[in-house]
Amino acid sequence: MIRAAVILAFMSVPAHAESFLSLAMDAGAGVHAFSKGNTVTEAQSGAMESCGALAGDCKIISTRQNICMSLAFDYSNGGFGVWTAETADVAQREAVPHCARYGNPICHTVDTVCAQ
Repeated sequence: MIRAAVILAFMSVPAHAESFLSLAMDAGAGVHAFSKGNTVTEAQSGAMESCGALAGDCKIISTRQNICMSLAFDYSNGGFGVWTAETADVAQREAVPHCARYGNPICHTVDTVCAQ
């Protein structure tokens, strides 16, 4: 009986909701979508559904847990860079230089989302 009470107590403690973060993109169309979820599948499904509502060639770019993710995009050529960090400030600061390292001269931060 004590064992059952312990199990129920653990079951009633809420898990870290929305701890996964996923980014889907159709870089050719300049469309992206972030989604948070309790599982990898939930986060990826949400990102693909949101991106797919706006563009036809969406792909999952990154899925991470308990992190901030920033997307920098170069609309002149469709190039992009994604950086993850524990804080939004660091993710934003590093996304543009990361984007530029891949030959994208006009990168701008377009979105930053955290799941923690």
